[in-house]
Amino acid sequence: MDAASSIRRYAYVARNARGGRVTGEISADSRPTAYQNLSERRGLTVFSLHETKSLVSSFEVLTARALYWFYGTTIAKAKLIFFRQMAKFMRHGMPIERALNTCMSTSQNPRFREVLRVVTADIIEGRHPRFSEALALHEEFSTLEIAMIRAGEGGAGFPMVLERIERLLSRNRRIVGKVTRALFYPAFVTLGIVGFLVYIVTYFVPQFAKIASEFDQATPPYLVILTNIGEWLASPFTVTVLVILAAIVFIGTRTLLLIPSVAYAWDAFFLRVIIAGEIRRKAIRSTFSRLYSSLMAAGVPIEQAFDLVIETITSPVYRRALREIREAIRLQGGSFSEYAAKTGWFDPDYVALISAGEQSASMTDSFDTVADEDDADVDDMLDSLSALLEPILIGVLGIAVAVIVGTVYGSIYSLIGKIK
Repeated sequence: MDAASSIRRYAYVARNARGGRVTGEISADSRPTAYQNLSERRGLTVFSLHETKSLVSSFEVLTARALYWFYGTTIAKAKLIFFRQMAKFMRHGMPIERALNTCMSTSQNPRFREVLRVVTADIIEGRHPRFSEALALHEEFSTLEIAMIRAGEGGAGFPMVLERIERLLSRNRRIVGKVTRALFYPAFVTLGIVGFLVYIVTYFVPQFAKIASEFDQATPPYLVILTNIGEWLASPFTVTVLVILAAIVFIGTRTLLLIPSVAYAWDAFFLRVIIAGEIRRKAIRSTFSRLYSSLMAAGVPIEQAFDLVIETITSPVYRRALREIREAIRLQGGSFSEYAAKTGWFDPDYVALISAGEQSASMTDSFDTVADEDDADVDDMLDSLSALLEPILIGVLGIAVAVIVGTVYGSIYSLIGKIK
C-alpha cells in the first residue's frame, strides 16, 4: 500500500491560544500524527479527534468488534479493569512504569494489551513522558479521560482522578447492560411472534386450501386471503423486495439524521414520547451531570469542562441547550441553574438541586446527587417498562394467534359441512 492510500481524514474539535473554539478536518497517516500536528505545529488544545467514517472504516470497526467478541472481552471492559488497577497502584505509591507493566501483563484483551505496551514504551523511553500524552495518541481513550488525567497527574489527587474515571466507566457499562437487558426480552418475543405468524400463514394455512381443492369445494374467503398473504410472503421476489426496502429505509433514515435540523426535530420529538422520552431525558442529564462533576473534581477548568461535556452529549437538543447556557454565562454572567431553567429541558427539581449547590459552593456534590437520582429513576423506569411490555406482547401474540386459528378452524367446519 502506498503512502497516499494510507492517508486518512480526522475531524477535530479544539481550542486555540486565544480561547476560541476551532473545528475542522486534518489529513494524516494515523491518529497520533494528526494529534501531534494539531497540538505541536498548530498550537491547539485538542478536545475531540476521530476518523471520519467511510464504508471501509465502518467495515473495519465491525471487524474489530467481532474480534473483540471472539476474544471474550471488549475494549470497554479491558479499559475499566485498567483504570481500576491503576487507581489502586497509584493509591499505594507504585511507580507508573511498574504499574503499566503489571496492567499490560494481566490484560486479557490482545489489542488493548498492545496499546498498553506502546504506552509503557513511550513513557519509559521518554518519547512521551507524561501519562496523559502517551494515552492521547490512542483512540481507545476518550478526550474526557485524557483531560481528567492531564488535570490530575503529578498531584496528590491523581489516584482520585483515576477512581473517578473507573466509576464513570463502570456506570456506563451498568447502564448499557441495563438497557440491553430491558430491550432484549421485547425484541426476542417480537421476533418470535413475527416468525410464528409467518410460519402459520406461509405453511400451515395453505394446507387447508389444498384440502378444499381436493374435495372440489370452494375455499372460504378468509382462508383465501390468508393463503394469498402466505404465498406472497413465501415468494423469493417478495423477500428480496422487503430486504431492499428495509435497506433503503435504514440508509435513508441514517442519511436524513445527518442533517442537523432533521436530527434536532427527531430528537425533540423522541424526548417528548411517554416513558421512553423521559428515560432518555434523565439518562442524558445524568451523563452530563456525572461527566461535568468528574471534570471539575479532577481540576479541569470550568469552561474547558463544559466544552468537553458538550462534545460528548449525543442529543442534538441538549447539545444546543448546553451551548446556549455556556454562551449566556460567558456573555451575561449568572449561574447555570438560572439559564438551565429557561431552556425547558431541565426539570424544576434538577434546577433546584443545582441552584442549592451553587449557593452553598458545593457544585460537585450537587451534580453527583442529581446524577445518582436520575440513574436510580432510569433503573426504576426501565424495570417498569419491561414489566409493561411483557403483558402487551403476550396479548398481541394471543390475539394474532386467536384470529388466525379461529379463521382456519372456522373454514374447516364450513368445509366439513359442505362435504356432508
